[in-house]
Amino acid sequence: MNWKEIKYQKDIEELLDVYGGLHDSCIVNFCYESGAGVTPDKSMYFGGASDHGLRVTFQRQWDPMTIEWFAFQE
Repeated sequence: MNWKEIKYQKDIEELLDVYGGLHDSCIVNFCYESGAGVTPDKSMYFGGASDHGLRVTFQRQWDPMTIEWFAFQE
């Protein structure tokens, strides 16, 4: 599978155009990673901007049926 980076509004518009505006689609999975956590010595860290990530999986009644979007903050 080839990935296309979504960085600008025009990238979103192109993706929506290619996938028919996500018509007849539903969100199957939505996964957010904050980059936050607790270290073994119990100190809290919140991660840097590049540690945040988002993955959304859509399915629809058309081909291609499954569409995955990944977004990462830089």
